[in-house]
Amino acid sequence: MKEIKTFEDACASLSINVDQFNKDNAGRDIDSIAYEKLKIISRALNGEWEPRLGEVDYAYTPVFVIYTPDEVKDMDDSLKEESVFFGGDAANGICALRFYYAPYSPTYAATYIAGGFRVALRNRELATYSGEKFIDIWCEFLTGKKVLK
Repeated sequence: MKEIKTFEDACASLSINVDQFNKDNAGRDIDSIAYEKLKIISRALNGEWEPRLGEVDYAYTPVFVIYTPDEVKDMDDSLKEESVFFGGDAANGICALRFYYAPYSPTYAATYIAGGFRVALRNRELATYSGEKFIDIWCEFLTGKKVLK
Protein backbone atom coordinates (compact mmCIF):
# COMPACT_ATOMS: atom_id res chain seq x y z
CA MET A 1 0.00 0.00 0.00
CA LYS A 2 2.81 2.41 0.81
CA GLU A 3 4.23 2.06 -2.71
CA ILE A 4 0.90 2.87 -4.40
CA LYS A 5 0.36 6.58 -3.90
CA THR A 6 -0.63 7.54 -7.44
CA PHE A 7 -2.24 5.98 -10.49
CA GLU A 8 1.23 5.97 -12.07
CA ASP A 9 2.58 3.96 -9.10
CA ALA A 10 -0.20 1.39 -9.59
CA CYS A 11 0.66 1.13 -13.30
CA ALA A 12 4.36 0.73 -12.54
CA SER A 13 3.66 -2.07 -10.05
CA LEU A 14 1.72 -3.96 -12.76
CA SER A 15 4.11 -3.09 -15.63
CA ILE A 16 1.46 -1.01 -17.39
CA ASN A 17 2.67 1.82 -19.59
CA VAL A 18 0.83 5.00 -18.56
CA ASP A 19 1.35 6.69 -21.92
CA GLN A 20 -0.13 3.67 -23.71
CA PHE A 21 -3.03 3.60 -21.24
CA ASN A 22 -3.73 7.27 -22.03
CA LYS A 23 -3.57 6.62 -25.79
CA ASP A 24 -5.83 3.57 -25.53
CA ASN A 25 -8.42 5.53 -23.53
CA ALA A 26 -8.31 8.82 -25.43
CA GLY A 27 -11.80 10.03 -26.28
CA ARG A 28 -13.61 7.77 -23.80
CA ASP A 29 -16.06 9.09 -21.22
CA ILE A 30 -14.65 10.42 -17.95
CA ASP A 31 -16.33 7.71 -15.89
CA SER A 32 -15.10 4.92 -18.19
CA ILE A 33 -11.50 6.10 -17.92
CA ALA A 34 -11.83 6.45 -14.15
CA TYR A 35 -13.24 2.92 -13.89
CA GLU A 36 -10.27 1.52 -15.83
CA LYS A 37 -7.94 3.43 -13.52
CA LEU A 38 -9.71 2.10 -10.42
CA LYS A 39 -9.45 -1.47 -11.69
CA ILE A 40 -5.68 -1.01 -12.08
CA ILE A 41 -5.35 0.64 -8.66
CA SER A 42 -7.39 -2.12 -7.02
CA ARG A 43 -5.32 -4.86 -8.69
CA ALA A 44 -2.13 -3.16 -7.52
CA LEU A 45 -3.38 -2.75 -3.95
CA ASN A 46 -4.80 -6.28 -3.76
CA GLY A 47 -1.63 -7.99 -4.94
CA GLU A 48 -2.36 -11.64 -5.71
CA TRP A 49 -5.81 -11.56 -4.08
CA GLU A 50 -8.88 -11.38 -6.34
CA PRO A 51 -12.50 -11.17 -5.21
CA ARG A 52 -14.47 -14.35 -5.98
CA LEU A 53 -18.22 -14.42 -6.30
CA GLY A 54 -19.88 -16.99 -4.09
CA GLU A 55 -16.80 -17.67 -1.99
CA VAL A 56 -16.43 -17.18 1.75
CA ASP A 57 -13.98 -14.26 1.33
CA TYR A 58 -15.25 -10.80 2.09
CA ALA A 59 -14.55 -7.98 -0.33
CA TYR A 60 -14.62 -4.30 0.61
CA THR A 61 -15.42 -1.17 -1.33
CA PRO A 62 -15.25 2.52 -0.46
CA VAL A 63 -18.54 4.32 0.06
CA PHE A 64 -19.02 8.04 -0.52
CA VAL A 65 -21.47 10.78 0.37
CA ILE A 66 -22.54 13.23 -2.32
CA TYR A 67 -23.48 16.74 -1.19
CA THR A 68 -25.85 18.99 -3.11
CA PRO A 69 -24.96 22.64 -3.80
CA ASP A 70 -27.13 23.74 -0.85
CA GLU A 71 -25.40 21.26 1.46
CA VAL A 72 -21.99 22.49 0.25
CA LYS A 73 -22.95 26.06 1.20
CA ASP A 74 -23.69 24.90 4.77
CA MET A 75 -20.68 22.56 5.00
CA ASP A 76 -18.12 23.28 7.71
CA ASP A 77 -14.46 23.75 6.79
CA SER A 78 -13.32 20.32 8.05
CA LEU A 79 -15.78 18.56 5.73
CA LYS A 80 -14.71 20.78 2.84
CA GLU A 81 -11.09 19.74 3.39
CA GLU A 82 -12.08 16.05 3.15
CA SER A 83 -14.21 16.54 0.04
CA VAL A 84 -13.65 16.87 -3.68
CA PHE A 85 -15.85 19.16 -5.73
CA PHE A 86 -17.42 18.54 -9.13
CA GLY A 87 -20.13 19.80 -11.40
CA GLY A 88 -20.95 23.41 -11.15
CA ASP A 89 -22.56 25.68 -13.64
CA ALA A 90 -24.83 28.68 -13.33
CA ALA A 91 -27.87 26.45 -12.72
CA ASN A 92 -26.40 23.78 -10.44
CA GLY A 93 -23.63 25.35 -8.38
CA ILE A 94 -20.94 22.99 -7.11
CA CYS A 95 -21.49 19.53 -5.62
CA ALA A 96 -19.09 17.64 -3.37
CA LEU A 97 -18.15 14.03 -2.74
CA ARG A 98 -16.53 12.77 0.47
CA PHE A 99 -15.27 9.33 1.53
CA TYR A 100 -17.68 7.84 4.06
CA TYR A 101 -16.44 4.37 5.03
CA ALA A 102 -15.55 0.91 3.71
CA PRO A 103 -18.24 -1.75 4.17
CA TYR A 104 -18.34 -5.25 2.80
CA SER A 105 -19.13 -5.36 -0.90
CA PRO A 106 -21.76 -5.64 -2.30
CA THR A 107 -23.73 -5.82 0.97
CA TYR A 108 -24.50 -2.11 1.12
CA ALA A 109 -24.57 -1.43 -2.61
CA ALA A 110 -28.34 -0.98 -2.67
CA THR A 111 -28.29 1.54 0.17
CA TYR A 112 -25.11 3.48 -0.43
CA ILE A 113 -23.00 4.49 -3.42
CA ALA A 114 -20.55 1.63 -3.81
CA GLY A 115 -17.85 1.06 -6.39
CA GLY A 116 -18.60 -2.45 -7.57
CA PHE A 117 -17.07 -5.89 -7.47
CA ARG A 118 -14.25 -5.37 -10.00
CA VAL A 119 -12.79 -2.61 -7.86
CA ALA A 120 -13.34 -4.41 -4.55
CA LEU A 121 -10.45 -4.68 -2.12
CA ARG A 122 -9.32 -7.47 0.16
CA ASN A 123 -9.72 -5.62 3.44
CA ARG A 124 -11.26 -2.55 5.00
CA GLU A 125 -7.87 -0.83 5.41
CA LEU A 126 -7.21 -0.98 1.65
CA ALA A 127 -10.74 0.16 0.81
CA THR A 128 -10.37 3.10 3.17
CA TYR A 129 -6.97 3.94 1.68
CA SER A 130 -8.34 3.75 -1.87
CA GLY A 131 -11.38 5.87 -1.00
CA GLU A 132 -9.29 8.57 0.64
CA LYS A 133 -6.13 8.55 -1.50
CA PHE A 134 -7.83 8.19 -4.89
CA ILE A 135 -11.00 10.17 -4.15
CA ASP A 136 -10.59 12.27 -7.32
CA ILE A 137 -10.70 9.15 -9.50
CA TRP A 138 -13.59 7.68 -7.50
CA CYS A 139 -15.49 10.95 -7.95
CA GLU A 140 -14.98 10.89 -11.72
CA PHE A 141 -16.12 7.25 -11.83
CA LEU A 142 -19.24 7.81 -9.74
CA THR A 143 -20.34 11.14 -11.22
CA GLY A 144 -18.89 11.19 -14.75
CA LYS A 145 -17.72 14.74 -14.01
CA LYS A 146 -14.20 16.12 -13.85
CA VAL A 147 -13.05 17.04 -10.37
CA LEU A 148 -12.68 20.78 -9.87
CA LYS A 149 -9.32 21.73 -8.44
